[in-house]
Amino acid sequence: MPRPAGRGAPFTREMKVKAMDVSRNPGSQKRWRSSLLTGMAILLASVGLARATPANDDEDAYERVVASPSWRSFSRLVSRNYVRPIKAGQLEASCKTSVASQSSQDHASRIERCFQAALGGLDSTSHYFNAAEWRVLRGDTPNKLAGIGLEMKTHAGGDGLVEVVSPIKGAPADRADLRAGDLIVSIDGTSTSSLSLAQSVNALRGEAGTKTTLQVRRPGVPELLKFVVAREPIKMMTVGSAKLLSPGVGYFRLLQFQDRTRGEVLADVAKLEADNGGPLHSLVLDLRDSPGGLLTATVGLAALFVKPGAVVVQVSGRNTAMNRIYRAVPEDYAGNTSAQIDAPARPSLQSLRLVVLVNGKTGAGAEALAKALQESRNAVVLGQPTSGLASIETIMPLEFDTALKLTMGAMSSPNGMSWQGRGIVPDILVSVDEHGKGELGEITTDKQLMAAIARLKRP
Repeated sequence: MPRPAGRGAPFTREMKVKAMDVSRNPGSQKRWRSSLLTGMAILLASVGLARATPANDDEDAYERVVASPSWRSFSRLVSRNYVRPIKAGQLEASCKTSVASQSSQDHASRIERCFQAALGGLDSTSHYFNAAEWRVLRGDTPNKLAGIGLEMKTHAGGDGLVEVVSPIKGAPADRADLRAGDLIVSIDGTSTSSLSLAQSVNALRGEAGTKTTLQVRRPGVPELLKFVVAREPIKMMTVGSAKLLSPGVGYFRLLQFQDRTRGEVLADVAKLEADNGGPLHSLVLDLRDSPGGLLTATVGLAALFVKPGAVVVQVSGRNTAMNRIYRAVPEDYAGNTSAQIDAPARPSLQSLRLVVLVNGKTGAGAEALAKALQESRNAVVLGQPTSGLASIETIMPLEFDTALKLTMGAMSSPNGMSWQGRGIVPDILVSVDEHGKGELGEITTDKQLMAAIARLKRP
């Protein structure tokens, strides 16, 4: 399959991009980057907002929008590159509905609203970022350097609410007991249904020490919950826990996959082996509640455990630049950084017994890693069926400091299996009561972890 080339093209690809309410740090923008695509630079340069005077009363606002060069370029870009064919007139229908709901807006504002509506009609993750939103997501907000430590996404229920993907371990939101799956109904009195995802992220940011008040709907709890959380600078964690469960048996919980995660795992393996007095013979890899992260980071993690050159994940899309087989080789996971190349694999990891824990909040890159280890490494996958997210979104900067996030590709396993919409069914099903489960990784109360340990004791 063709490989993306041209490292200087103005795109970034990330596995399941999610907005983060984290403070700006040197690695924050790396989360947006995985590998670069080519072939659309000329198109991108032409997708700018028409800076025209407001429409005259006798002009049809919708017809002006769809006749504009900005809309034509946008429509062409999206139609050619979206992961699935788009029905004729689908984008225009969303635009027309949006224009009908607007009042007293100038032409440029109508175009922006049409961009947003058209992408929102495709799926819950494709999105148009206006200049203010794009600055927030890039971290270009120097006066707002603190947050509460949540990874969030737009709720798939169509209500416009914001869903918590995962609280960052140890961050204010985690300490306040916000949980994966919680729906944020309002932020400081403003309904999240009236905000874009980027605006919700921005609302959670502020000066360190200030507080934000959230109303939250929690599955299984009839009344709304109220949280008052103080903002503070957030340090991103990728490895939530690394410890010995018993002599020779290690445990890792991966929260998300970033450029540095591979090196952090290797450093923790070295510490565990030192504590153990020798190499590990078994490992429990906990991917529960993990949304994954960067595509290259996913490949780099898999490369620690599978044979060199083994297929990790296949990516396909209507744009041939997306089509690629990612293997366990440095050029497929190191990208432009030297950090991952400087962290060579430990051969012992490729021979130890491996159990992978998953649940309904294991998504995207974490699902890809679990499936790769299951197929290419004969790892035992244990827990509950995963979330079934196999799409890849691409961030495309546009003119006027705006950007577009578009679902352009889909992942499949080394053997060509898609888990989109169906999830990955574990080899060993172990169900738990979501509201009665113990803390993840706690050996005395975590039912699924106890089952993993029991499985490793079998010959």
